[in-house]
Amino acid sequence: MLRSSQAGLDDLRLVQGFRAGDAEAVSRVIELCLPQIRHVLFAQFGLSQEDGEDVLQEVRIGVWRGAGRFRAESSLRTYVIQIACNKVKDFTRWRRRHGQRWQPMEENSETAAVADPSDRTLDKMSIENALNQLPARQRQVMDLYYRGGKSYQEIADELGIAVGTVASVKADAMAAMRKIMSSETPGASGRSE
Repeated sequence: MLRSSQAGLDDLRLVQGFRAGDAEAVSRVIELCLPQIRHVLFAQFGLSQEDGEDVLQEVRIGVWRGAGRFRAESSLRTYVIQIACNKVKDFTRWRRRHGQRWQPMEENSETAAVADPSDRTLDKMSIENALNQLPARQRQVMDLYYRGGKSYQEIADELGIAVGTVASVKADAMAAMRKIMSSETPGASGRSE
């Protein structure tokens, strides 16, 4: 099994596609590396199923974002596993600092810990407003993921797209929402003094 998946990762077209950020190539690399990523998360680092699945989503996003930075100084497998290890380090730092269950970076915001219930209501309104401003595909993925509680694979199956595309669309949507929300909230990026 390792031999056949390694052979796939050595394919020059796959490496070139990955470096170019080609959606099919990136999805294929993630698929080929998934057994090793899971081994790192669950066997080597001993993450619980719930934490491991959260970190796995972050790994997928990290691989998508890092595809264009791959310089072939190592194997694709090594590059992807290093991303996985970095995400586990993020996880352990989060847990050590906060002493609670980790939330993926994209879902962790300063507004998540608001104490005043009226502020939470304003945050929800702000989130809804930002969601409504997203392009249809981004809004659809966000709705299926957060409201529908669906996994990346379930969303990919439902929409007929690759799992990596779901991760990419979700990451773009989160970035767009942050931008929308920061532009509509005076002083959102800093504290008023």
